Amino acid sequence: MTGAAFAPPLLYSRCWEDDAVLRRGLEVTPGERVLSIASAGDNTLALLLDDPGEVIAVDRNATQLALVELKMIALRELVLPDCRRFLGAEVATGEWRRRTYARLRPSLSERARGAFDRRVATLERGVLGAGKLERYLTLFRRAVLPLVQTPGTVRAMLTAPDLATQQELWDRRWDNARWRALFRVFFGRALMSRLGRDPAFFAQIGEADVAESLLGRSRRAFTTLSVGENPWLVWILTGRTLPPTYLSDAFAPLIRSRLDRVTLLESDLDTVTGGPFDAFNLSDCLEYLTADASDALLRRLCDLARPGARMLYWNLLVPRDGGRLRDRLDPLDTSDLHAADRVFFYDRVVLERAAPVPTKTR
Repeated sequence: MTGAAFAPPLLYSRCWEDDAVLRRGLEVTPGERVLSIASAGDNTLALLLDDPGEVIAVDRNATQLALVELKMIALRELVLPDCRRFLGAEVATGEWRRRTYARLRPSLSERARGAFDRRVATLERGVLGAGKLERYLTLFRRAVLPLVQTPGTVRAMLTAPDLATQQELWDRRWDNARWRALFRVFFGRALMSRLGRDPAFFAQIGEADVAESLLGRSRRAFTTLSVGENPWLVWILTGRTLPPTYLSDAFAPLIRSRLDRVTLLESDLDTVTGGPFDAFNLSDCLEYLTADASDALLRRLCDLARPGARMLYWNLLVPRDGGRLRDRLDPLDTSDLHAADRVFFYDRVVLERAAPVPTKTR
């Protein structure tokens, strides 16, 4: 049962996939229908910039859907600076956020009220830092980062004028023995499954060294991407929020005008109906599944897809794609998307196009 009687945990309060990569890969055109993993809602809302006819935001976690609804209601009913302050992208007092929630509450569904009436203290602190993953990364910033980098080194990395300077800082000051040792402990499987991610995420990883994989990818973040312009890295290192697309001065007004095109759906992805869809934002959901279950889900989604529909998703630690479904899915090159991906810890961006249903021969 969902709503007031039961509110599952909030796993993510921000989307940890790059919405610029998502939009560039899916290339949604006006009027198209999109099926999107809801997660924290940021990427679902960003897709409205491309003028879809409808976006179905699906999630099995009712609290994640409540968060998306809260963001949408705040964006619709508050002026943009107040929306940023309420959600936690800018500074505000807890009392002000509590009063603002009371103002927004009548516009929320029973599900959303049930989720947040019991989380008023969370709202007072700013909901953008409230997810399990965000609290884990906040612990890293407060407890681990000061042990391995001085404030001056962090500041120098954030204000480096170019990638060459970042590379030099990485080589000379950042990539030290303490950084590597504590990174391996903090981002190891044991601690991350307890404090950072849903333990089910690790079921398909096998014997892979989680921390070593992420440590290797951290180098890319600090040497090939602009640290000071990367919203995800800036927040991890400082706690300061660079406004995400849906809260930015440039894009929020247009997104606000199209909020009525979003439908929130509490469901498992493999039971969704209501196709056909032209584009699919699948986040990294296939990593939770066995290879056979992943194939079955992709085949099920192909049944909901128009010919030519695009499916985009990420691989973090588990390789998943439609390689065994080449009768239904055609792979597209994503090397440029991966190179531009500001959420640095993914191993691969996967983009596939739905082929026409094969004609049965007698």
